Order: sequence, then structure tokens, then C-alpha cells
Amino acid sequence: MVPIHTYGEIDGRLFVDMRLIEGRDLATVLASGSMSPSRAVHIVEQVAHAVYAAHKIGLVHRDIKPSNILLDENDFAYLIDFGIARVLGETGLTGTDAVVGTLRYMAPERFKVGEADARSDIYALACVLYECLTGGAPFPGDSIEQQVAGHLSAPPPRPSDSGAPPAFDAVIATGMAKDPAQRYATPVDMARAARDAITVPLRLPDPNAQSPTATAPIQVASWPSEPTQQAQKPLHRDPRQEIAENRKRAKRSWVVAAAVIGLVVALGGTSLYLLRPHTSTAGSTQTTGSATAAPLSAPSGGGTPSSGVTAVPSGPPTIATSVRVGNGAFGVAVDSAGHTAYVANTGSNSVSLVDTGSRTVTTTIAVGRHPVGVAVDPSTRTVYVTNYDDSSVSVIDIANGTVIARITVGSHPGGVVVDPDARIAYVTNGDSASVSVIDVTTHAVTATVPTGKGPSRVAIDRTAHRLFVTTADPTVTVVDTTNRTVIGSVALRGRPAGIAIDTGSHTAYIASGDDASVSFVDTNSLSVIASVPVGQRPAGVAVDPPTNTAYVANYSGASVSVIDTTKRIATGILAVGNNPLAIAVDPTTHFAYVSSDLNHGSLTVIER
Repeated sequence: MVPIHTYGEIDGRLFVDMRLIEGRDLATVLASGSMSPSRAVHIVEQVAHAVYAAHKIGLVHRDIKPSNILLDENDFAYLIDFGIARVLGETGLTGTDAVVGTLRYMAPERFKVGEADARSDIYALACVLYECLTGGAPFPGDSIEQQVAGHLSAPPPRPSDSGAPPAFDAVIATGMAKDPAQRYATPVDMARAARDAITVPLRLPDPNAQSPTATAPIQVASWPSEPTQQAQKPLHRDPRQEIAENRKRAKRSWVVAAAVIGLVVALGGTSLYLLRPHTSTAGSTQTTGSATAAPLSAPSGGGTPSSGVTAVPSGPPTIATSVRVGNGAFGVAVDSAGHTAYVANTGSNSVSLVDTGSRTVTTTIAVGRHPVGVAVDPSTRTVYVTNYDDSSVSVIDIANGTVIARITVGSHPGGVVVDPDARIAYVTNGDSASVSVIDVTTHAVTATVPTGKGPSRVAIDRTAHRLFVTTADPTVTVVDTTNRTVIGSVALRGRPAGIAIDTGSHTAYIASGDDASVSFVDTNSLSVIASVPVGQRPAGVAVDPPTNTAYVANYSGASVSVIDTTKRIATGILAVGNNPLAIAVDPTTHFAYVSSDLNHGSLTVIER
């Protein structure tokens, strides 16, 4: 929210002194048409947190619309104009029965005499999300009659009819339900569902499906057009319950400061060890926990080895610290030789370089729009960053920290991996259903390989010469890197999210958000050999073979699951920041690095 510095009256004129925001309002941006789903979700998430902050102290905004959302140059969103806000419990009409608000975004109950509570704001925010995805208002027509009829009687519109991903249909249908009781409990719950629509699968696994067997690879099946949204417990309590507790404190006070809302996820009911957060006052980082009952001493010197070789640790992993990076921390990669972690900041259009010794951001490099994937090529001392909205890959020279090339690839690139032996980089193109093959010497695309619908994450078994690509189906496409042809696929119970490969044992670790598990896959036979339950909606996966450990970032669980790859069991859960998406391991120090906190951006360090 935009902070209000002061307000008052001068010579009979009322005034409000508030922060100057350099940027444009969302309505101006949308005048040029729709935006990418990732950008739409990024904006709506921020507004949802601001609205939820108001709801918790008893205020309903009542006029959420694009022109009341300001965006700065980095798409940081500000919600403005609480001028018609009211305390919950008041009616949706004025004393003269005049409707207050903007028709295109008004909930059905706002047109009736009676109580309109916080759920009317959720409806309005769903309307805004729809317009971001499609470029048009939810219901056609410019007259009052057409708009009122649409909100009162027409079914919620389907953004997929205008080309948006089908998963958003369920999000809009719930957010714009005619009955307020059928909507999301809080605006943050709606934002989470929107994020899931582009990040992790929403469909429940088929309970009648047979377990995969070690038969010959099957072909990739067709992608269902309408995933069914998974039933989930609300992330937050109903705002009306919290308002009852806060009303005495809130009274009619206005929200006058920017809100930073932390999502607290309770991790309980488990036989595994659980990290309990505590604060640290050292510098700008935050220590978030310990994995054992008695504190373990951290390695000295911030974990950078003096000899370049570190003894394989045997103790359990522990949370060391959290480093603030750019907005929308997404992909992570580690350059062990250069003692640097690279974080793609999708909200800041940049890459943060984090010194793994001092655990500080040393520099930030501007790249394309909405970077998501990042990979290090040690052979050429370069970093490859996929730019989702630009359909391009930025190449960063590690030595001087500058972008030395920009490579055009397919539509909406996501995952990237480098094979330093073959001097090739592979990039998944989500909307082009393909993988681009890039020569890392010439920075040119030399081939394009079809993969099936919606390729996302990618990993390589260099010794087996096989590339594994997650798709929108419950399968992983396998490509022979020698002749660049699809040789088969791996069948899973749920659609894959993250993937990592141990080339020594020829084992792929594939996370599935549908059934909250990680599958162990033999990269030679392409058969599933084990499955381990993990946290809620796993996304990123990393493996550290010397310690027999795999790490899984649980997007909806605000945690990282620790797996013993020898025993094939989960041995612990580490509490990290909200919405962890990606994770990478430094093979020298055996430390893991997790990106989280989409709104602000954090990199959590896991020590051993």
C-alpha cells in the first residue's frame, strides 16, 4: 500500500500527502492488451497481500480495479484509493441507495441492500486477474444494465477462451463465484491458486491409476485441456474471524504504511525433525533454524574451503542464514569454483550474484523480462538465464559480470541446463513444446527438439547421453543427446515439477506436485524404482551424491524435504521462506541454496 505521510485542511481544501510513485497504473498498462500469466500473477499476488492486510484490521477496500493499482518500473505494485473503504459490517449501498464502486469489478452482493464483506474484494481482485490475463473486462458491454446483468446472472468467464492457460479457469470461477461462501477464504488463497496455475500442477492424481512398471518407454500422452483444481485447506483463517479479534484495535483507522505480510505455515504431525525459526541480529541476514535438539556449530569462514576440497559431512543439514536478493527469486545455480550463487529474479528482471563465502549480494545484473531459469557453464565461465517473457536467453560473462549475448529461442523459455563436455546448453520452450539446443561457443541455436506439451524443467545424464524434460503431462520426455531425438518417456502418477539427476548412479529424482512425492527413476531403463512422500506441492529438486542426499523445495509447504537417497526415505523437513521454488547444491561445500519469498526474494543457505 502507498504510505500516507499526513493529511489535513488548508484554506478550506482537504489534502492528503502520500508517497510519489514513479510509474503507471495497471489500467494504462492493460490499455495495450493482456500480459503474460507470470506477470499477471506477480502483480495480483502483491495486491492480494495488501488487501489481506486491510481485511485483518476490519477494512473492505470496495474499489479494487486496475486504475487503483500503481506499478513502478520493476512491477512492484501499490494499492491506492481507500476513499470509499468501509469497516466490515456496513452495507454495500450508501444511505441513498447509490452504488459506490466501479461496475466492471463489483461483486453481485454489492448491488443489493445488505452486508457486503471482505469477500467482495476477492471477487473484484479475480476480475482484475481476468483482465490481466485476457486484456478485457469479465463481462461485455458499457451500459449499467449490461454490467449489472453480467455480475448478477452470467457465469464466470473463462480466461482460456481468450488464450490464457486453462488452469486459470478454475481460479476465476472460484474467485468470481456468485455466492460469497463459494469464493476463496482470503485474497491470499486466491493468489496462491493463481501461482499454482503457472508453477505446479493443480490436478489430483487418478487413484485408480496403476503404478509405473519397468516396461519399455511409453509415448507422451495428450495434455488435458482443463485440469481440476486440487482441494486445499485455506492458507489463512477466514478474515471475519481475525476481524473479530482486531476490531477494537482497528476501529476506523486508515492503513497508512506499506504492508509486508509473512505467510506462516505450520509444519506439524510428523515423525521427522522440524526446524523452529528464530531471529538473528547479525547484518541483513536471518538465521532461521537448527535441525537438531542441540545447536550444531557452523563451519568457520562462511563455508568457503581454503584448499578447494571439503571432507564429506556426515551430520544432518541445518539452516544457516537467509540472504535478501531481488524480487521474485526463482531459478538458482551455483558456481563452485567461483564461490558464487546465481539467482534469477523474475520480478526484478535481474540476476543476483551471491558470494557463498560472505553470503552477501556482490552485484546485480540486468537481463531480459521475467528471468526464471539459470545455469552455469564452467567450461566457458558463463551463465545462461532464460527470459520467460522475451523468449530469449541472456549469456553472462562470469569474469566481468556483463551480458555478452542474447539468444532468441522458443516461446516462454523456462528450464536450462548445460553439458560442459559437449559444450551445449538445452532450454525448454513452454509454449513451443520444444527444447532449443545452443552451442555455447557460438551462442547460436543449432537444433530444436519437439518434446510434448508444456516442457518446463530439464536435467541431463551426461554419461548416459540422455536429456530429461518435464512436461504438462504426467510424463517426462527423454531425448538422446547424441542424435537429438526423443527416445521415449517416463510415466509418473502425477505431473512432474522439478528434476535432478545423479549421473554416477544414473538416477533421476523427479518431484510431482499432484501426489506430493519424489520418484526415483533409472535413467537407463526409464523405470520408476521408488517413490518417497515429501511436503506440499514440491517444485525444485537437487541432489548431492557424496552425502547421499536429495533436497526438495516444497512450494506450498514453505519447507525443504531432506531425502536419504540410499535408504530412500525422507529424514527431515527444514522450514524456509514462503513459496520455495528452486534449489541447487555446491558440490564442494555440500551446502544447498534455496530461492523463496516471491514478493521480496530470499536465498536460504542450508549447511551440513
